[in-house]
Amino acid sequence: MGLQINNPAGQSGSGSYRFEGKLSFISSDGSRNRRGVKVTIGPVDEIKRRDAEAIADNIAILIKSQSLGLAHSAQQLAFIAGLSDDLYDRLASCGLVPQRVRDDEDETELTIEKLFDDWKAAHSHLAENSITNHTQAYKSLVRDLEDKKRNPAANGKDTLLSDITVAFGTAHRGWLEKHGGAKPPHGKLAKGTAGKRITWIKQWFTWIIDADGLEGKNPFRKADTSSPSDKSKMHYVKHTQRRELRDAMPTDQLKHIVTLARLQGLRPSDMVMIQVQHVHFGDGTDLDPAMVMIPSIKTGNRQCPMFHPEVQKAYQALTKGKKKKDYLFDRKDFQAVRDGVKTMNDVNIATQVKTIHQYAKLLYHRVD
Repeated sequence: MGLQINNPAGQSGSGSYRFEGKLSFISSDGSRNRRGVKVTIGPVDEIKRRDAEAIADNIAILIKSQSLGLAHSAQQLAFIAGLSDDLYDRLASCGLVPQRVRDDEDETELTIEKLFDDWKAAHSHLAENSITNHTQAYKSLVRDLEDKKRNPAANGKDTLLSDITVAFGTAHRGWLEKHGGAKPPHGKLAKGTAGKRITWIKQWFTWIIDADGLEGKNPFRKADTSSPSDKSKMHYVKHTQRRELRDAMPTDQLKHIVTLARLQGLRPSDMVMIQVQHVHFGDGTDLDPAMVMIPSIKTGNRQCPMFHPEVQKAYQALTKGKKKKDYLFDRKDFQAVRDGVKTMNDVNIATQVKTIHQYAKLLYHRVD
């Protein structure tokens, strides 16, 4: 039992690898019998010897398991799942694996729209922001499919999964960086955001391949998913700049947002769900430090210390006169996020702060 080379022509480097072994089985009359098993693995000039040996070893394990009446192990199941159609059919004809039931009509009807709809239905437990982000990735993918005209369908969402090539999947990253903007005229997209969208698209294809046994490989497997930081947007904010920015804000809540962002490192998405009960001022000792809990469904709740005295002052002002379950920030846009009417993608605090600061500077220079 083992790997053989079937070479009728007798030429070196030609012929096919073939596995030969014996399968023990119980016949209808209850007696135990054995029969020969011969499986052609593939041409010698296309398959490396060590790969053929690995396949032969797995076939031998399948035979032994079936002869002993054992269930397939996780390793055997992984081997079976990775088989090509031809090799699977050869093993099925020998009775080592069950016959595959294929529905070619259903496979040809699987479109990118159906893939995304099915994925969303299976992942309805995700946070709304996550679904929104995935939806943006889907819409940009559909636009790219339409731009490339790689599919015969009139609409990008009707593109068959089988028509999406590895070349397209690899090139989609570059298209996103140039044309991935959500709003017309669909301008540039940050490299970090483009990398995240590729990661999400990869997840859909991996999910459908695993869930439905879809044949083939992920067309986005070679696409670049890196999310490099834009260093041109990174700079150190001095305390004098922070105070200038804070003082320019027209409302106390915007002043507190600037303070917590600079001195505690919080994002607006961190601040939106904080309630009075999440704030703990402690007793000023190392055993009981001042902390705030940042609630998050997506990443899990986390504790954030109040190292700077101005941070504690901000929380004291935000919690004053409020009940335990009151939110610290009662801004209308934050409330809309909590009510599910908006997402944090619709609330651009940075742009608001920047615009107000620039306007304040303009007024200052006019007074001068």
